[in-house]
Amino acid sequence: MKKKILLSVSLFSFTFGVNAQTITAKAGLNANTMYLRSSYGKEPTDNLLGFHIGGVIDIPVYEKISIEGGLLISQKGVKEKYSEEEYSHRPLYLDIPIVGKYTHQLDNSLSIYGSIGTYFGFGVGGTTQRIDTYSGVNSYKRPIPWGSYNGADINLKTTDAGIILGGGVSFNSFLLGISYNVGVANILTYGNVTGTKLANRVFSLSLGYKLFEF
Repeated sequence: MKKKILLSVSLFSFTFGVNAQTITAKAGLNANTMYLRSSYGKEPTDNLLGFHIGGVIDIPVYEKISIEGGLLISQKGVKEKYSEEEYSHRPLYLDIPIVGKYTHQLDNSLSIYGSIGTYFGFGVGGTTQRIDTYSGVNSYKRPIPWGSYNGADINLKTTDAGIILGGGVSFNSFLLGISYNVGVANILTYGNVTGTKLANRVFSLSLGYKLFEF
């Protein structure tokens, strides 16, 4: 019995101890839009630039496969244009990405990777801005009223979730990556009542630096 326990511990240590766990700081740009579908069909929306910053931890599972999780502050958003006005919505989320990652080592210092997984987001801030395009006057800029049902320019739930597809290259301690986040949750507070769906779409370009391994 003791031999079996020792063997199990040895196998566990070998599986998770072949490569060290790595903590990486990352930041970059978001090219944001939102998928909007109402009773009239899919409606047009424009892109809006944002940012993300935070950190991730990479935990080896087996040989070239690892699990990566993180905490990121991410500015998402969308722009809506009408005949005499336009709105820029910039919600700020705390995102928790969890992905499976496959890494292929090209040489001692260079590797490439691909990843797929999910994310969970929680609204923590952001602004909505209205501009009068007829006169050029900035009418107002207000905090996003998370969880509101009416009386606001945009009515957003405080939670979001979706799928992540990504890839990139790692050179020594530096990492350059791209990812595409496809929101699957309807983030409109009144979406279930009206049949309107609003979901985040985010293309991200990231630069990372490996802080330490343990």
